[in-house]
Amino acid sequence: MRIVAFKIVRDYQLELTFSNGTTKIVDLFSFLNSSQNPMTSQFKDPKLFQQVQLTQGHLSWINGEMDLSAESLYEWK
Repeated sequence: MRIVAFKIVRDYQLELTFSNGTTKIVDLFSFLNSSQNPMTSQFKDPKLFQQVQLTQGHLSWINGEMDLSAESLYEWK
């Protein structure tokens, strides 16, 4: 499974298109807001969050400081 495209819908919501053709909207606000890890919680800053990139089928921020796999995002609740 890979992410083939994404767009920021609003603040912490991403519309993701996966290699199987499924499109989902994933809201990462609760995940970021509850994180105790400063490497993750820094992305509560909207300017940093918007620096998301598609890297080899997964999402990454700032040279891999935070990576989220396609599989985990596909199963995101």
